[in-house]
Amino acid sequence: EIRTNRIAGNSRFETSIESLDAARSMGSESNTVVLAAGFGFADALSIGPWAYATASPIVLVNKDGVLTSDEVEAIAQDEYVKRIVIVGGTSVVSDEVEEQLGKDYTYVRLSGEDRYQTNVNVTDWATRNGLAWTKPALASGTRFPDALVGAALCGSFASPVVLDSELSLAALLVHKATISQGYILGGMAVVDDISGLTANTRLNGVDI
Repeated sequence: EIRTNRIAGNSRFETSIESLDAARSMGSESNTVVLAAGFGFADALSIGPWAYATASPIVLVNKDGVLTSDEVEAIAQDEYVKRIVIVGGTSVVSDEVEEQLGKDYTYVRLSGEDRYQTNVNVTDWATRNGLAWTKPALASGTRFPDALVGAALCGSFASPVVLDSELSLAALLVHKATISQGYILGGMAVVDDISGLTANTRLNGVDI
Protein backbone atom coordinates (compact mmCIF):
# COMPACT_ATOMS: atom_id res chain seq x y z
CA GLU A 1 0.00 0.00 0.00
CA ILE A 2 1.30 3.42 -0.96
CA ARG A 3 0.35 6.25 1.37
CA THR A 4 0.07 9.74 -0.02
CA ASN A 5 -0.17 13.11 1.67
CA ARG A 6 -1.36 16.28 -0.03
CA ILE A 7 0.55 19.44 0.85
CA ALA A 8 -1.63 22.34 -0.20
CA GLY A 9 -3.08 25.71 0.73
CA ASN A 10 -5.48 28.18 -0.82
CA SER A 11 -2.58 29.89 -2.62
CA ARG A 12 1.03 29.17 -3.55
CA PHE A 13 2.08 31.13 -0.48
CA GLU A 14 -0.06 29.08 1.88
CA THR A 15 1.28 25.95 0.20
CA SER A 16 4.85 27.05 0.91
CA ILE A 17 3.93 27.42 4.59
CA GLU A 18 2.45 23.93 4.53
CA SER A 19 5.66 22.68 2.90
CA LEU A 20 7.70 24.22 5.72
CA ASP A 21 5.52 22.46 8.28
CA ALA A 22 5.68 19.18 6.33
CA ALA A 23 9.47 19.31 6.13
CA ARG A 24 9.67 19.59 9.91
CA SER A 25 7.13 16.82 10.47
CA MET A 26 9.23 14.58 8.23
CA GLY A 27 12.35 15.19 10.29
CA SER A 28 14.09 18.18 8.72
CA GLU A 29 16.28 20.05 11.17
CA SER A 30 17.87 22.36 8.62
CA ASN A 31 18.78 25.74 10.06
CA THR A 32 18.01 27.44 6.74
CA VAL A 33 14.88 28.69 5.02
CA VAL A 34 15.16 29.77 1.38
CA LEU A 35 13.20 32.75 0.04
CA ALA A 36 12.46 32.91 -3.69
CA ALA A 37 10.01 34.63 -6.02
CA GLY A 38 6.53 33.12 -6.13
CA PHE A 39 6.00 34.47 -9.65
CA GLY A 40 8.75 33.16 -11.93
CA PHE A 41 10.45 29.82 -11.61
CA ALA A 42 14.13 30.26 -12.41
CA ASP A 43 15.53 31.28 -9.02
CA ALA A 44 13.63 28.64 -7.06
CA LEU A 45 14.77 26.10 -9.64
CA SER A 46 18.41 27.12 -9.28
CA ILE A 47 18.40 26.60 -5.51
CA GLY A 48 16.08 23.58 -5.68
CA PRO A 49 18.72 20.81 -5.69
CA TRP A 50 20.50 22.33 -2.68
CA ALA A 51 17.20 22.79 -0.85
CA TYR A 52 16.30 19.16 -1.57
CA ALA A 53 19.69 17.80 -0.55
CA THR A 54 19.72 19.72 2.73
CA ALA A 55 15.99 19.43 3.49
CA SER A 56 15.77 23.23 3.59
CA PRO A 57 12.24 24.56 2.96
CA ILE A 58 11.57 27.14 0.23
CA VAL A 59 9.13 29.93 1.09
CA LEU A 60 7.74 32.05 -1.75
CA VAL A 61 7.46 35.84 -1.75
CA ASN A 62 4.63 37.69 -3.47
CA LYS A 63 4.62 40.05 -6.47
CA ASP A 64 5.70 42.93 -4.24
CA GLY A 65 8.78 40.94 -3.26
CA VAL A 66 7.73 40.50 0.36
CA LEU A 67 6.38 37.76 2.60
CA THR A 68 2.78 37.41 3.66
CA SER A 69 2.06 37.95 7.34
CA ASP A 70 1.32 34.23 7.70
CA GLU A 71 4.70 33.35 6.19
CA VAL A 72 6.48 35.73 8.56
CA GLU A 73 4.69 34.11 11.49
CA ALA A 74 5.50 30.59 10.29
CA ILE A 75 9.21 31.35 9.99
CA ALA A 76 9.27 33.20 13.32
CA GLN A 77 7.72 30.20 15.07
CA ASP A 78 10.19 27.74 13.54
CA GLU A 79 12.78 27.00 16.23
CA TYR A 80 15.32 25.59 13.76
CA VAL A 81 15.73 28.62 11.50
CA LYS A 82 18.95 30.57 11.98
CA ARG A 83 19.78 31.51 8.39
CA ILE A 84 17.73 32.98 5.54
CA VAL A 85 19.03 32.40 2.00
CA ILE A 86 17.48 34.89 -0.42
CA VAL A 87 17.61 33.91 -4.09
CA GLY A 88 17.25 36.68 -6.64
CA GLY A 89 17.82 40.43 -6.73
CA THR A 90 15.86 43.10 -4.91
CA SER A 91 13.45 43.47 -7.84
CA VAL A 92 12.01 40.02 -7.05
CA VAL A 93 12.81 39.63 -3.33
CA SER A 94 12.83 42.99 -1.59
CA ASP A 95 15.26 43.95 1.16
CA GLU A 96 12.08 44.54 3.14
CA VAL A 97 11.95 40.81 3.95
CA GLU A 98 14.84 41.38 6.36
CA GLU A 99 12.79 44.02 8.14
CA GLN A 100 9.81 41.68 8.21
CA LEU A 101 11.78 38.83 9.77
CA GLY A 102 14.04 40.86 12.04
CA LYS A 103 17.67 40.72 13.12
CA ASP A 104 17.75 37.27 14.70
CA TYR A 105 18.83 35.62 11.45
CA THR A 106 21.90 35.51 9.24
CA TYR A 107 20.99 36.65 5.74
CA VAL A 108 22.65 35.45 2.53
CA ARG A 109 21.55 36.88 -0.84
CA LEU A 110 22.43 35.01 -4.02
CA SER A 111 21.69 37.04 -7.13
CA GLY A 112 22.94 38.20 -10.52
CA GLU A 113 22.06 40.55 -13.37
CA ASP A 114 19.63 37.98 -14.79
CA ARG A 115 18.42 34.43 -14.15
CA TYR A 116 21.53 32.95 -15.76
CA GLN A 117 24.04 34.92 -13.70
CA THR A 118 21.93 34.17 -10.64
CA ASN A 119 22.06 30.48 -11.54
CA VAL A 120 25.85 30.61 -11.82
CA ASN A 121 26.15 32.39 -8.47
CA VAL A 122 23.70 30.04 -6.77
CA THR A 123 25.49 27.00 -8.17
CA ASP A 124 28.88 28.32 -7.07
CA TRP A 125 27.57 28.87 -3.54
CA ALA A 126 25.73 25.54 -3.44
CA THR A 127 28.78 23.55 -4.54
CA ARG A 128 30.74 25.18 -1.72
CA ASN A 129 27.99 24.31 0.72
CA GLY A 130 27.18 20.66 0.20
CA LEU A 131 26.60 19.98 -3.51
CA ALA A 132 29.16 18.48 -5.91
CA TRP A 133 29.67 18.50 -9.68
CA THR A 134 29.39 14.71 -10.03
CA LYS A 135 25.93 14.46 -11.66
CA PRO A 136 24.70 17.89 -12.77
CA ALA A 137 21.83 18.57 -15.17
CA LEU A 138 21.36 21.12 -17.94
CA ALA A 139 17.89 22.63 -18.27
CA SER A 140 16.12 25.35 -20.23
CA GLY A 141 16.10 28.74 -18.57
CA THR A 142 12.83 29.70 -20.28
CA ARG A 143 10.70 26.56 -20.06
CA PHE A 144 10.21 25.25 -16.56
CA PRO A 145 8.40 21.86 -16.47
CA ASP A 146 11.36 19.57 -17.27
CA ALA A 147 13.68 21.60 -15.09
CA LEU A 148 11.39 21.53 -12.05
CA VAL A 149 11.18 17.76 -12.21
CA GLY A 150 14.94 17.53 -12.70
CA ALA A 151 15.70 19.69 -9.67
CA ALA A 152 14.55 16.88 -7.38
CA LEU A 153 16.64 14.39 -9.38
CA CYS A 154 19.72 16.55 -8.96
CA GLY A 155 18.93 17.05 -5.30
CA SER A 156 18.94 13.29 -4.81
CA PHE A 157 22.41 13.27 -6.40
CA ALA A 158 23.51 16.35 -4.43
CA SER A 159 24.43 18.01 -7.73
CA PRO A 160 23.31 21.31 -9.32
CA VAL A 161 20.99 22.25 -12.17
CA VAL A 162 22.58 24.56 -14.73
CA LEU A 163 20.39 26.78 -16.92
CA ASP A 164 21.09 26.69 -20.64
CA SER A 165 23.15 29.75 -21.62
CA GLU A 166 26.69 30.47 -22.78
CA LEU A 167 27.52 31.81 -19.33
CA SER A 168 26.12 28.78 -17.53
CA LEU A 169 27.65 26.28 -19.95
CA ALA A 170 31.07 27.86 -19.46
CA ALA A 171 30.70 27.39 -15.70
CA LEU A 172 29.59 23.80 -16.26
CA LEU A 173 32.46 22.89 -18.56
CA VAL A 174 35.03 24.25 -16.10
CA HIS A 175 34.08 21.29 -13.90
CA LYS A 176 33.77 18.62 -16.62
CA ALA A 177 36.64 16.54 -15.21
CA THR A 178 34.62 16.09 -12.03
CA ILE A 179 31.42 15.03 -13.80
CA SER A 180 30.76 11.30 -13.85
CA GLN A 181 27.31 11.60 -15.43
CA GLY A 182 25.63 14.61 -16.97
CA TYR A 183 21.90 14.94 -17.58
CA ILE A 184 19.99 16.97 -20.18
CA LEU A 185 16.42 17.75 -19.17
CA GLY A 186 14.05 17.83 -22.13
CA GLY A 187 14.17 17.03 -25.82
CA MET A 188 16.23 18.64 -28.58
CA ALA A 189 13.57 21.31 -29.12
CA VAL A 190 14.18 22.48 -25.57
CA VAL A 191 17.93 21.94 -24.97
CA ASP A 192 20.62 20.91 -27.49
CA ASP A 193 23.18 18.23 -26.70
CA ILE A 194 26.15 19.18 -24.55
CA SER A 195 29.60 18.76 -26.04
CA GLY A 196 32.73 18.24 -24.01
CA LEU A 197 31.22 16.30 -21.10
CA THR A 198 32.34 12.83 -20.08
CA ALA A 199 28.82 11.42 -20.47
CA ASN A 200 25.26 12.60 -20.73
CA THR A 201 21.79 11.14 -20.53
CA ARG A 202 18.81 12.88 -22.03
CA LEU A 203 15.72 12.87 -19.83
CA ASN A 204 12.86 13.84 -22.11
CA GLY A 205 10.04 11.61 -21.04
CA VAL A 206 10.78 9.08 -23.77
CA ASP A 207 14.17 7.50 -23.31
CA ILE A 208 16.20 7.39 -20.12
